[in-house]
Amino acid sequence: FVTADNDFTYDDYLDGRWIRNSGQSNHFRYKENIQAAYISTGYQYLKWNFQAGLRGEYTVSDGHSLTLNQRNKRAYFNLFPTGYVSYSLAENHQLKYAYSKRIDRPSYGNLNPFIFYLDPYFYVKGNPDLKPQFTHSNELTYTFKNEYTATLAYADTRQLINEVIYQEGNINISQNQNIASRQSWSLVFSIPWKVTSWWNSQNNLNVYHSRYTDQNLGGNSLDNSAFTGGFNTTQTLTLPKKWTLELNYWYNTPGVFGIFRQS
Repeated sequence: FVTADNDFTYDDYLDGRWIRNSGQSNHFRYKENIQAAYISTGYQYLKWNFQAGLRGEYTVSDGHSLTLNQRNKRAYFNLFPTGYVSYSLAENHQLKYAYSKRIDRPSYGNLNPFIFYLDPYFYVKGNPDLKPQFTHSNELTYTFKNEYTATLAYADTRQLINEVIYQEGNINISQNQNIASRQSWSLVFSIPWKVTSWWNSQNNLNVYHSRYTDQNLGGNSLDNSAFTGGFNTTQTLTLPKKWTLELNYWYNTPGVFGIFRQS
């Protein structure tokens, strides 16, 4: 159960006194409650291991902008299945497939319809019509000696919540909106390495492909995709007198994020 009351007051100091600036003040109240039930079961047979679960959620929300005299109520019910099956190929070799469906709700601040003026030509605007995003995730993981892993994953997200920038006249407006879909493939290798008794190394190498599509996003079509890659490593050194030194390094190639493209 959530109750949020955000009363933002902006005053101007004029002629020796403070005067309320109603154009930049904002009062927003938000209530939300989520009722959920979950059931799970598991079974093991020889080299096979099964796990399955199902969660049901009923959400009721009420966003009320007292400043704009605008109210948005919503109620929805969703089911979220999860599960995995694993198989021991041989000693020190294991294969596992996992599936899950999950929900990510918009933040309370993003649901506030008020406009925040950053400068005369750039505004940030809330979106009370934002819907939650839903992701179907699939992962196939190979594990060697319970340490080394290689994971092939595919995720399909609908109603993705992402920043969109558009223009009204000569004004740029930033607003979180729902993008129709995002599909992403990834291949991730996790390689631990015990260099010496006092030096441990954890290394991860990944390759991604992401694609964002929407047939009507602010009156335009969106089809933005790219391959990206990355590498990160953590070096942990055990020093005398119980001191520990940790070194981290990571590198990512340019990629795409919603309507944006890095170069």
